[in-house]
Amino acid sequence: MTGARCIFSQTDLVATFRELYPTQMAYGGNRSILFDASAKIPVKALRHCIGLALTYHARKNPARKSAAKSKATPVRKMAALKPRARPS
Repeated sequence: MTGARCIFSQTDLVATFRELYPTQMAYGGNRSILFDASAKIPVKALRHCIGLALTYHARKNPARKSAAKSKATPVRKMAALKPRARPS
């Protein structure tokens, strides 16, 4: 198999991908998805897996996310910039 490897180490993402897409993709143990350069890439499945990877921490730590929101400082509005008067 020649091709690319997409690596997700130290998470349970590959196990999740394997449960969702057992036959659509090849896996390298518990750390990667393997792609054959000559085979068609399952775009819908891959897109879903990338979305899961990008939202992994937000889904795994929802309490952390809400705590961060409650501790956030209010956003200050910037005063409109006014042109300076030129000295005469």
